Parts: sequence; C-alpha cells; structure tokens
Amino acid sequence: MAFRRSRQPCAKTFLSLLVCKQTPILKKNYLLFAILSLSFSLFAQQETDEKKEEKKVKFAVIPLPTYSEPFGFGLGLMTNAYYRLNGADTISPKSSTSLFGYFTENKTWIGMVRQNLYWGKDKNRVMVMYARGDIKSQTYFDFLPSGFTQYTSNFSFVYADYMRNWAGKLYLGPAIIFSKMSTEFPDIPIPTPLETKRNFNAAGVRSQWDSRESIFYPVQGINSELRVMYYAPFMGSEVEFSNVTFSISTYQKLAKKMVLAINGQAQLAVGDNVPFEQQNVVGGRVLRGYTNGKYRDNQVYCLQTEYRYNFWKRFGAVGFVGAAWAGPDISNLSENGILPAAGVGLRWNMIEKDHINIGIDYAWGKADGGFYFRITEAF
Repeated sequence: MAFRRSRQPCAKTFLSLLVCKQTPILKKNYLLFAILSLSFSLFAQQETDEKKEEKKVKFAVIPLPTYSEPFGFGLGLMTNAYYRLNGADTISPKSSTSLFGYFTENKTWIGMVRQNLYWGKDKNRVMVMYARGDIKSQTYFDFLPSGFTQYTSNFSFVYADYMRNWAGKLYLGPAIIFSKMSTEFPDIPIPTPLETKRNFNAAGVRSQWDSRESIFYPVQGINSELRVMYYAPFMGSEVEFSNVTFSISTYQKLAKKMVLAINGQAQLAVGDNVPFEQQNVVGGRVLRGYTNGKYRDNQVYCLQTEYRYNFWKRFGAVGFVGAAWAGPDISNLSENGILPAAGVGLRWNMIEKDHINIGIDYAWGKADGGFYFRITEAF
C-alpha cells in the first residue's frame, strides 16, 4: 500500500534537516549570519602556509544552527577528519571519519558516525555507517479528514559495504544493512497499519565506475553508482521488498576555475508492500529545494546540473537547476507533475591541498525552499 503526496513541511530524515520556507525572513537572515560567523571563526584556524609540513590528519568542521516550524530551533555539528591509511600510498583517496550530532527544540535528536576507508593504491573501498535518532514531525495523508498529522519515528541502523577494483575503473562488492524503526501517529485515534515497530534488514551489492581524478572536487571524469538491496525474511526483515539506487555524474572543466557538473538519479522501492518508512522522498541529496517528505512515493527520479566557480582565492560559488519526478512506478510519474528547483551557494576551500570545500546553499522548489549546509559537494 503506497501513501503518496505526503506534504511534510520539513525534513524527515537526518540527511537533510532544512530551514523551510515557512521560516520568517528575519529568522532566515539571522540563521545565515550565524552559520557564516561560526563557520568562518573555525576557518581562521586552518593552516595556510603550504611550505609547512602537511598534517597527517586534517579536519573540516561546520556548525548547523536551524529553525523550522515543526522542529523549532535546532543546533548541530558536523565534523570530518581526513587522513591516509598509508603515508606512502598517494594513489588512494584520503580516508575519512565523520561525526554528526543534532538536537532541536521539540526534542528531535540525531547522531551519526561514518567511516570511509581507501587503501591498496585505491584497490579497496569500505564504507561503514551507524546512526540513531528520534524524529518528531508531521506529515500529510490524503485519506485523513484533517490532512496533516503528527508522527514520531525512532530509528537505528548500521550499514556497511566493501568494494574491490576488478578492472579499469570498476568497483564491485557486497553491502548489508541492519535497521530498526518504530513509528507512531499519536493524533490518529484508531490503530493504523502505519504505526509499527519493525526490523528492516537487507543484503545486496554495490558497484561503482569512478574515473574522477578527485573524489572531493572533481573537474573531469564520470562517477556512476548502482546499489541493489534485498530486504529478505532470511535476513530478519519483517517486510519483503527491494531498494534500487542508481546515480551518474559527469564533470567537465570549462576554464581554469570553472566546472560544470551534471547528475541523474533514480531511487526505486520495489515490492507489493513497500512500507511507509522505506518510500523515497524528493529533497536532500536527491534535489535541493524540497523539504524531505513533501513529495514521497515508491520511485523518485531526478536530473540536475551545477556550475562551480572558484572566483577569489579560497572562495567559490555555485549555481544549480534541476527537476524531479515521483510516483508509484515509472509509468505513473505524472501525478505530481514536474518538480523544478534552482539555487545558489557559497563555498570555502577549507583544506586547500585536497580542495575539500564547506559551504552553504539556498534552493527554491515548487512553493518551497531551504538552506543546506555541507562538507564537500552535493554530487
């Protein structure tokens, strides 16, 4: 049973907690000033003298003050550490450890740790992620007389994959996820099948074709990824379905300091009984300009392009446009129509040698919009 056109005024998942369009303009300006002030106070601490010996571990830190109607005021912190597992291996990208924490006025909280490892002259790639959180928000269902309703979602998961370089730029390997999720709708007076406490466990494969010269700020090449996960009873999953994610990004250097990036994505939840929690949403990494949950369905498709310009020393700017489609399957994407988006952003090259940027974007969607804070690029 698919529940479509969920109009949730702010982000559902920890990957993209945004400042929604409902935020008063003065609060938006305060937020922008706060994030820039706090961030640049951290930037000033970075080493700029390239003649000094390179540090073995480098850090990128960005604070995340936010405000939105369902969550109230919130504050988070994102920290990434970059380093080489083998100092003599200059072919492998730098490995990274990421920490993320977030807490809001309505007692929503999220914590996450992620580990990316590269070794053996980039023959081996590993990603491990663990997250826990409790999200209190609201969503919209067509079958409810009042439309909007409150919900809480408590979740935890651990994900891991390993890819080996088999030939040329091709990487391939296994992936696994174990997750628990408890969802409640306190304002619905009768029991509902959406109110559940279930395990979602899956095994699958992840593949990647990666001809980029840099994983942090590519100026040429292609990065294509395919991940297929089967949520199976033998894994302990209480619902049987599949999740397929495909993305492809191309990069073209236009001039010395200008890059054009183009991205296409497809996120497909396939099965007779895809659960509410596992449907795909327009927003976040899929398409900036939409708060996660406003448009959700089993399948989401997206096309976007971004112009990147390093205009002065470590400062850069981006401009981007895109569109998304959402529906129960590829033959029924017209229900929500085309969902356009556009936006602009600022960048600061925090770790100059590896061109690791941190930045802030603002994007406009269809009657929507929001700020996005990030370390590295959107795609």
